[in-house]
Amino acid sequence: MTHPATGEGIYQGMRSGMFAAEAIHDVLAGRAREREALERYARRCAATFLPSFWAGGLARGMLRTPFLDMMVQAGSMPRLRDATARMLAHL
Repeated sequence: MTHPATGEGIYQGMRSGMFAAEAIHDVLAGRAREREALERYARRCAATFLPSFWAGGLARGMLRTPFLDMMVQAGSMPRLRDATARMLAHL
């Protein structure tokens, strides 16, 4: 399990391992059946990692398009720069 934008995976591996250990513990302690524990594990992984993975995938996808170049060019336009500064001043 690696992050699509950074290529790192130590956090995801450690955290998903902790989720797996908790699921196994619940089964061995008789608090959950295997299927229930596996479903809970999958839900926890999805809730923990998917938002970041989607955002990372989107950021990585933008690198393959001219989007960032357009943003840099737009930032050098005086009118747009002034309008952005005024807008940010009101936040």
